[in-house]
Amino acid sequence: MIKAIYALVFAVIFLIALAFSMKNLQPVSINLFIGKISMPLALALTIELLAGVAIGAAVQIIRVLRLKAENSRLRKQLALAEHELEELHSNASKDA
Repeated sequence: MIKAIYALVFAVIFLIALAFSMKNLQPVSINLFIGKISMPLALALTIELLAGVAIGAAVQIIRVLRLKAENSRLRKQLALAEHELEELHSNASKDA
């Protein structure tokens, strides 16, 4: 049921985007540092959107990798602390 709702929402968003694209076919000029290109407005906006998504995904991947590294470091610290605690308990039971 949830998959059907997701598919319906995706279809509605796709149709809205398609209608938007069909209404914005006029060409626009984009001045780059090395030259100038001309393309339909809808294509320019789509490229800009995809570039934003790619940049956002790259930032999230970097964040996830940092968190995984920190998680690994903390797990090692926890294992070391548990080992030390175990040794203290065994030494305390020997002394008693």
